[in-house]
Amino acid sequence: MKNKEHMNMTPHGLTVLSLTATLTLSACGGGSGGGSGGGAPLPPKLKLSNFQPAAVVIGQADFAGIRPNQNGAPDANTLQSLYGNPAVSDSGTLFIGDYGNHRVLAYNTIPTVNNAVADFVLGQPDFTTTEPGTFDGPQQISIAGGKMTTVRSRSRLPAAR
Repeated sequence: MKNKEHMNMTPHGLTVLSLTATLTLSACGGGSGGGSGGGAPLPPKLKLSNFQPAAVVIGQADFAGIRPNQNGAPDANTLQSLYGNPAVSDSGTLFIGDYGNHRVLAYNTIPTVNNAVADFVLGQPDFTTTEPGTFDGPQQISIAGGKMTTVRSRSRLPAAR
């Protein structure tokens, strides 16, 4: 890449690229955000039905909680505000765009308990920083071919691999 000012390495070896663009991504079916062919098999599909109650809540201590960042400071188990869709990688990592905290939280596996702690964060140096930067209001997330993209509120398209 010629213009290195738009490239950052995260602690987990993902390259985050900031590209100037304006576009809309729609949610794709399947576990990987719509990639086709090659790579690891998709995680097994969940058996869902209409009106099925949720089993786990992410970002709150329980199903009654509704306050941004659990009415406190941001951390690895809180979310400020959500827009768009999360995505699951071929390896089963769940990525959730946290619009208000300007970050993407990642869980190595889909949480099975309420108030789960994220395994790592993209777009911030730690779980408590919330300054706009690499991800300035991440929204739609899509993963295909081992790369992640997210539409941001400021008309830039970051990509990670």
